[in-house]
Amino acid sequence: MLKAIVAFCELVYDMMLLNVYWWRYMLLGGVLFSLIPATITVYDCIRKRILQKNEAPLKEIFSDQYRHNKQKNRWFHVAAIVLTGFIIGVHHTLASDYPTNFLFEFTMRTNLLIILLLAITFFPVHAYFSLDKVHRWLQPLLFVFICPVQLLISMGLLGLVSLLYCYYPFLGICLGIGLPAYGIGFLFFNKFNKMKGVYF
Repeated sequence: MLKAIVAFCELVYDMMLLNVYWWRYMLLGGVLFSLIPATITVYDCIRKRILQKNEAPLKEIFSDQYRHNKQKNRWFHVAAIVLTGFIIGVHHTLASDYPTNFLFEFTMRTNLLIILLLAITFFPVHAYFSLDKVHRWLQPLLFVFICPVQLLISMGLLGLVSLLYCYYPFLGICLGIGLPAYGIGFLFFNKFNKMKGVYF
């Protein structure tokens, strides 16, 4: 019982540290250039904790992985954010001009749904696999269809966490990205591990 309590406290502490480091590196590196590398690094740290049982200090792991992620995919990350912002901006700008156009509304809502699904699979996929060129876009999209159960559970988890943070803002300040990332990372990394040696 005592070991379970200690393990739970360590898990919560890790979530808090990941949230602090995520904010720190994202803000210091410039949000546009650091949002995606910092978020992938959060999942990298979780992967090392869950799969590799790495007990090294999170500060060291985060620092090393962040430098690697930022150097490897710098312009790709900026392009991804700009493209996503463009699609969302077009939706909000033109929605008022075509309020009764079903085809336009359906197309934009479909694009937004795909962006949401990609946002869920993107980070664990990039943290687990070493991707380059077209695979950076294609692989996360493929796993939208390969892991539908994990996606549905992740969407439910994000909804529950959002609700929890609304009712308990202090919890959101402390745990932030750490709580949903641990849940989503656990689901996807275990799925990838089971598929390893069978499909790739």
